[in-house]
Amino acid sequence: MPTTTASARRAAAVVFATFVLNGFTFANWLSRIPTIRDELSLRERDLGLIIVVGSLGSVLSLPLAGRVIARIGARATVLIAAGLATLGLAVAVTGVATGLPLLLTAGLFVTTMGIGGWDVAMNFAGARVEQALGRAIMPAFHGGFSVGTVAGAGLGAVAIRTGIGVPLHVLT
Repeated sequence: MPTTTASARRAAAVVFATFVLNGFTFANWLSRIPTIRDELSLRERDLGLIIVVGSLGSVLSLPLAGRVIARIGARATVLIAAGLATLGLAVAVTGVATGLPLLLTAGLFVTTMGIGGWDVAMNFAGARVEQALGRAIMPAFHGGFSVGTVAGAGLGAVAIRTGIGVPLHVLT
């Protein structure tokens, strides 16, 4: 962890960006759920089941994230978890594009595994930055997450309004 004020500030900027990107990724996907429901002709209960089963990935990853961070560090954990979330999104949108709800569910499971680990690791990194700076900065990081959610949902709204399909929107 950084020991100088300048390196602590650089670390804070990186952690802030990580929170923004996490919020963006989450809301960008979330904005397309109604479209996905319609494209796959899912009933509300089926969509609910897909979301619940998909969310179990996060339930699995949260207790493991601390061990992973202890072993490889927060930075590596964020990178691996973000990659896992991206891979999961690719699988999920492939499920949408091919009309396979089971593939969508599997992709969501992997996505939420990644996002869960990413959440824990970025919060751990944020706590370390707070220690290095000697002051509370976590609220700013969580504000960054909120900025990311607004941007992600906004991009999703634009994609919906302009008729951009889910795979093209989410993967680009």
